Amino acid sequence: RGGSGTTITSAPSGWTLAGSRVDNGTTLSLFVYWHTVSDASTEPSSYSWGLSAAVKSASGAVAYSGLDSTNPIDVSAGQATSSGTSNTALSVINRLRAGEQAADLTYGQVGYIGVSVQTLTPTSAGQLGLNLSSGALVVAVQANSPAEAAGIPRYAVITNVGGTAVTSTATLGTAIKAHKPGENVSVTWSNQSGSHTATVNLGAINP
Repeated sequence: RGGSGTTITSAPSGWTLAGSRVDNGTTLSLFVYWHTVSDASTEPSSYSWGLSAAVKSASGAVAYSGLDSTNPIDVSAGQATSSGTSNTALSVINRLRAGEQAADLTYGQVGYIGVSVQTLTPTSAGQLGLNLSSGALVVAVQANSPAEAAGIPRYAVITNVGGTAVTSTATLGTAIKAHKPGENVSVTWSNQSGSHTATVNLGAINP
């Protein structure tokens, strides 16, 4: 409190301000900084920011891995998506508030089957001795997951979910998202023993 109009007088080397300071006009100033870590062993044990006034402050940090640090999403200007549209953080929030139903918006928990997958390539299909040109290759099955209960094994290639063809990891995610947690969905996969179809009861997970 008492922080509206406060500025950062000094920031640690390597940290960049995302956008600009946001004030609520009376009591609060908000800053968001980002920093890319390429080697955790070289990071210091702590960082310090200087403030222009002696005010109460609170801070937090969120860590992400596997991000595109070369071309990150610009939450201020927006970034083109595969559909050719561009979304800003505020526009997405407003769509959620309005209750818009769209393929790129998710409300509440989503269904999951409990597998780690990668898009099947000609090389991986050949190594597995499979006569398939597309699908989602299962590289790991989560213990006690719906997939394990249905008998989907590692190195299976999922080709259909609920009547929707699966040709990649992206289409697998879209096919599963079309169903709600708790639904029974047919899943077809192939491996060296042939083609198989089983009913999978979708679990629930936070997106």
